Amino acid sequence: MCAVQGGSTQAVELIIKGGHGIEHKEQPGYTPFLLAASRGHTQIVKVLIKHDCNSNVRDNNNNTALHLTVSKGNIQCLSVLLERS
Repeated sequence: MCAVQGGSTQAVELIIKGGHGIEHKEQPGYTPFLLAASRGHTQIVKVLIKHDCNSNVRDNNNNTALHLTVSKGNIQCLSVLLERS
């Protein structure tokens, strides 16, 4: 999660290649995908999608990545998510 928080695409790639799960949830129910979407880390969102993360996951408040990106005004990330759906 630290790699996602810091916005490091390379670190996220290394973690995934190292076999670490990309579906692990932390408080408030965020997976790396939801965290990246909520922070507007578009490139990390793309990496996680490329590695088949669950893009329909919801946090503890029932928010999806779409909800989080819209609420934060992350237009580029929103475009990526809309292309995916």
